Amino acid sequence: MKKTIYFTLLVFLMMAILPAQQTLKVERIEALTQKEQGEFSFPKLTPDGSKVIFSGPKFTGLFMFDLEKRTIETLNNEVGAGYEFQISDDGQFVVYRSFTFKKGRKFYSLKKQNLLDRSVSVLEKESRELSPPRLVNGKIIYLRNNTPLKIDISSSPQLQKTTTSFSRSVFVRKRTIVLVEGDRQRELKPLGEGIYLWPRLSPDGSKLLFTFAGDGTYISDLEGNILTRIGYANAPVWSPDGQWIAYMVDHDDGHIYTDSEIFISSVDGKQKIQLTNTKDIIEMYPNWGSKELTKLVFSSLNGQIFLATLKTE
Repeated sequence: MKKTIYFTLLVFLMMAILPAQQTLKVERIEALTQKEQGEFSFPKLTPDGSKVIFSGPKFTGLFMFDLEKRTIETLNNEVGAGYEFQISDDGQFVVYRSFTFKKGRKFYSLKKQNLLDRSVSVLEKESRELSPPRLVNGKIIYLRNNTPLKIDISSSPQLQKTTTSFSRSVFVRKRTIVLVEGDRQRELKPLGEGIYLWPRLSPDGSKLLFTFAGDGTYISDLEGNILTRIGYANAPVWSPDGQWIAYMVDHDDGHIYTDSEIFISSVDGKQKIQLTNTKDIIEMYPNWGSKELTKLVFSSLNGQIFLATLKTE
């Protein structure tokens, strides 16, 4: 009897000590761009949360919106630059992959653009097989001809390439997740054969977020063991603290999008928060990007960029 009472008191004490599950709520949503300014998509906040970088139509070009000055600046007009571009942790540059056609064949180039003076450096020139880049702990990581490469930009202003000793990252190759760790790579198929989309490592690099086409979005460990099923959730992204997942719930008629809203889920899948609920706007592709949990950006199907300001409770 005494043991039962002691155990009950211990449970109540632990409940009193442990903080309640934090939740997020929308404080306000504002349109950063207007339709007459152009069509934009795939926004990301800079690490300090002061600017938003996004793509033009069909991944062409990169543009930057200054949240204080409320101005848009064209960074470049390169074809393909908007597809999975990366912003450095210090906010000083953006890395992207562009492409050109020669005699009907596509050639990719990897480039780095300085956000201070807008200068562009070519890191890889005209390769037939070149993955979109990843930026992890001051290193640019990418696959060239299925070989993992890195460019270390944290220790020296001189860019040095090597194939050894760098942080882990994930890619999609032939619809399968590829996990790169150092100079090694291995395929991950947590749910068996199928089409894997939008793989992303958690901020601490210990968990994997991905979408399995026709089924839903999941979180697994790096051995492929499923930890959480988020459900129907497209274009999912991690929050800066790794505790939340932002995503879009979209529908189409087989030809065009008919609706889409932005949601947030806790990593355990128990909390689902709807950020948008509009009949005339099709909201898509959310992204935190910055280190601030309270700022989240997304775009609309008609090409506007929006900023959602969140509050924690």
